[in-house]
Amino acid sequence: MPLNTPGLYAMIYAAFQKQAVKGDVDKSGVPHQLASDLTRAIDAYVRSGTVQTAVTSFGVGASAPHPFIIPVFTVATGTGIGLVL
Repeated sequence: MPLNTPGLYAMIYAAFQKQAVKGDVDKSGVPHQLASDLTRAIDAYVRSGTVQTAVTSFGVGASAPHPFIIPVFTVATGTGIGLVL
């Protein structure tokens, strides 16, 4: 699932709009409030995606029923998809 870029844009735009409509109110807290809103927007954006993984392993061993030694090779592969939490 791709990341939700339009959603990120909307959240960032809303954060700026929220600060723009404040009027004559003391704006000393604006940087902190804006940073907080942007942090929430980016966090939601990153968590909206999925992570794909691939794992490959290789093993070598031996089976030794007397009197023969038989080599054993194993290969394992796998993929997965998970959410960013």
